[in-house]
Amino acid sequence: MDGIGFLTAVFFLGLAVHAWWQLRGACRTLGDGKDAEPACDSDGPEVGVVLCLKGADPFLEKTFRQLATQDYARYRVLIVVDSEEDE
Repeated sequence: MDGIGFLTAVFFLGLAVHAWWQLRGACRTLGDGKDAEPACDSDGPEVGVVLCLKGADPFLEKTFRQLATQDYARYRVLIVVDSEEDE
C-alpha cells in the first residue's frame, strides 16, 4: 500500500470511529431503549444495505442473523459477490 492509500485508510478508519462514538453517545442519551418504539416505522425512508463478499466470511451467518432481527421497517439487502468461484 502506498503512502496516500495508507493515509486514506487511516482517515476513513478515524471517521468510522468518530461516527461510532457519536452514535454511542446518542444511544446513551436516549436511554436503554427497553420501552422504546422501533427505530423507524413504515413511513421512514427505504435504505439499502450492501454486502460485498469475497471468499469465505467467518461473520456472514451472524451478519444475516442480525439483519433479519433488526427493527428498521424498510430496508433492502444487496449482495455483491466478487467471484462465483470464491470458497
